[in-house]
Amino acid sequence: MELLNKNEGVNEGVNEGVKLNKNEQKIKEVIENNLYITQEEISKKTKLSVSTVERTIRKLKDNKVIERDGADKNGSWIIL
Repeated sequence: MELLNKNEGVNEGVNEGVKLNKNEQKIKEVIENNLYITQEEISKKTKLSVSTVERTIRKLKDNKVIERDGADKNGSWIIL
């Protein structure tokens, strides 16, 4: 069963012009595969430091590529 992004199509085209570097792309792919993943788990999967993951996620949020729905502990990621 495939997980569907609950906002699929809502912001289509919003971040089309944003170019992602290697770390940003890696993190986005990991999040796409598990919308409930934590930053610590992303760090382990990507072999990037937690501080690099935090900084990169902040940049992805600023560029409207991802956003967080809910609290840090029990929320989920939304791919825009």
